[in-house]
Amino acid sequence: MHLKNINLILMLIAGIIVGVISIVMSYSTQRLMFTLLVVLVLFFVIGTIIQGLVNNIFDETDQEAREKEIAELDEEEKELEGEADNENLTEE
Repeated sequence: MHLKNINLILMLIAGIIVGVISIVMSYSTQRLMFTLLVVLVLFFVIGTIIQGLVNNIFDETDQEAREKEIAELDEEEKELEGEADNENLTEE
């Protein structure tokens, strides 16, 4: 499972917060645009890093689950082969 758009969601939430604060504080348009640009770029980078870390964690967890499932299937296969061998010996 991969998460997408974490960086975009984080960036947009930060942009909305900065926009509201800027309007309430009566920032000039130039200051608003500069602040908004810096915040959007910063939170896009932070969101991309977080998204990469979360996706790596999900990949590792999925891989561990697959390995565990394969190990369980191998054990079942060995048990079934052992039972089949026992049945063959008793029939002879």
